Amino acid sequence: MSEMLLQVDELAVDFGFIRAVRGVSFSVEKGKTLGIVGESGSGKSTLLWALTRLLPDAATLNSGEVWFDGTDLLRLQPNQLRALRGTRISYISQDPMTSLAPGLTIGQQMTDLLYREPLSKQEKQQRATNALDWVSMPDPATRMKMYPHELSGSQRQRVSIAMALILGPDLAFGGRTNYCS
Repeated sequence: MSEMLLQVDELAVDFGFIRAVRGVSFSVEKGKTLGIVGESGSGKSTLLWALTRLLPDAATLNSGEVWFDGTDLLRLQPNQLRALRGTRISYISQDPMTSLAPGLTIGQQMTDLLYREPLSKQEKQQRATNALDWVSMPDPATRMKMYPHELSGSQRQRVSIAMALILGPDLAFGGRTNYCS
């Protein structure tokens, strides 16, 4: 029997008098994938943002439990959550053009994510290039020197995926398909 990576029980999120997420429960085993499907406005993104408590101020996490690898995410202090975000739990942006910095090259943005890693600049660049190669980016070394506006939409999406996965998180979610893996 596999271990549970993520367990969500009866999660509810409100925006004032509107219940955006109503008693949602699901689990994800380590090494497995879960798809969350629904119409636009059905609460998929709200649900996923609630997992790491990145909800807007107008939202209230009304009830439920969220356990990640044995840790109660809803009881963690902000600094403890920050330590998990990006390293153990990562987000793949739905719209990379709004999450990529227009004045920085792809390589600068990807290597900046590795600031906690005890690697040389060259090792960080190699790791970023490898991450782009892993997502099937054509000519990753050249793309590292480019700015977001110089890439196609699908290439920017690949960069977003590579950035979310470069630190090897245990859980990744986001995008138009809103998935957990």
